[in-house]
Amino acid sequence: MILELRRYHVRTGRMPDMHERMNDVLIPLFAEHGLPRPLAIWEGRSPASGDVMTWVMPWGSFDERAAAWAHFRPLFYAARVAHGGDEFVTCTDLTLIQPWPDHILAPASGRGSSCETLWHVQPRIPLAADFITGCDEHGFATFRELGASAVSAFDLMFGPLPYAMVLASWPNRDVRDRAMDQLPALMENAFPRHAIEQNRWEMLDRAPYLIG
Repeated sequence: MILELRRYHVRTGRMPDMHERMNDVLIPLFAEHGLPRPLAIWEGRSPASGDVMTWVMPWGSFDERAAAWAHFRPLFYAARVAHGGDEFVTCTDLTLIQPWPDHILAPASGRGSSCETLWHVQPRIPLAADFITGCDEHGFATFRELGASAVSAFDLMFGPLPYAMVLASWPNRDVRDRAMDQLPALMENAFPRHAIEQNRWEMLDRAPYLIG
């Protein structure tokens, strides 16, 4: 299985329109034409570009994904024209990610989680395996000790490699905020500076219409 991570940068004040498009147009079209339902949909903010909608779709293979999007793309463009209005998406980022075997993202049922933290990490090339070992031995446990209800991890398949993402689900924002008062420092202590090329944290809030 591969996962497709899509990030839509949205004009200021237009995130409600993006959610309306996703809930009322895209998800019904996915169901009608056999595309997989997104595993999760979030909204968050990027320091560089403002409001961002992030979502993840599962695919069985590259070929399945390519065929599905080739069929779907003109259908979506027609639906967008029919829906009317000006365009509020300023740019789209797309990447494919590979789940770590023992930390696969579960379908977004909403049970035990309503928001997430995404930790973006670029380990230094000689120490990429050490980063994985460190996560398995103590990193994931630290997330859970601070209240995370689930932790999953992925490798980017394209782009600046090696590059990993650790996604932690939290019962609510209060638990997440308390955890984030400690997590960056704890992870910095667990993984020495020389082992990490760069890293950043991102707060993601679940779209309520996909929960349940």
